[in-house]
Amino acid sequence: MAQQEEEQNETKQNTSAVQSTLQVQFTTKIADVSLQCDETVYALTSKLKSSDLCQVVNHILNRKSDTDRLDFDFLIDGRYVVGGQSLAEHLSENEISSEETLTIEYIEKTIEPSAKRSDEHPDWVSCVDALKPGLFITGCYDGIVRCWKPSNDADNNNNGGGGGVGGGDALWCQHRGNIAPIKGITALYATNTEHGHARNMYYFATVAKDRAVKVFGLHESEKRIEQVAKIDTHTKQASHRLAIDCCSAPYPSK
Repeated sequence: MAQQEEEQNETKQNTSAVQSTLQVQFTTKIADVSLQCDETVYALTSKLKSSDLCQVVNHILNRKSDTDRLDFDFLIDGRYVVGGQSLAEHLSENEISSEETLTIEYIEKTIEPSAKRSDEHPDWVSCVDALKPGLFITGCYDGIVRCWKPSNDADNNNNGGGGGVGGGDALWCQHRGNIAPIKGITALYATNTEHGHARNMYYFATVAKDRAVKVFGLHESEKRIEQVAKIDTHTKQASHRLAIDCCSAPYPSK
């Protein structure tokens, strides 16, 4: 309980450094002209969350009736604004300045797959690698990274349930890795401690058609994946010019 209160206080301190009013400009890559905002800069409170931003964009697009309203996801500097996060929390967490005009990209909302048993990925599986015996990761064309733990149920395999990702395996956790199809995935290394605490962390990298190289960490004890680093056209001018099709890491790193 004390640790939770300490984390909440730290979050409040960090977000207090973000300006209460933000200068915001909306942009999109959606081809439909009727779904494109103009270049107007709006003054919005930093307390807004994704659901609030969705209402703002629908208002700008003059989609006011329930039948016309659309759901959008939002990205700032290529990172998704998590539904429960305010703009202030997102800017603070990702160390983004609130003093300059903020460009927020909106895309058609994609439904995050639920973490339940799935005999198949919803799209093409492009890559797979093992983090350790009994724990492996897959990259999919839907942009989702999935972590799997093989089932030890021999009866399930004998009944035709095994033989691939899904049938005899359990979807353990998942995370939206890229905004475009993932083309390559590779395990990097593991650590037993983080910030002085005993915790198994497994690091891996993905590459995708969005020209981004991203590094993620899997918190085994928390069944949670988080992004820890990235290189893309927003962070490096020397990034890849076209889609990245593959990646690998030397064996000692694993």
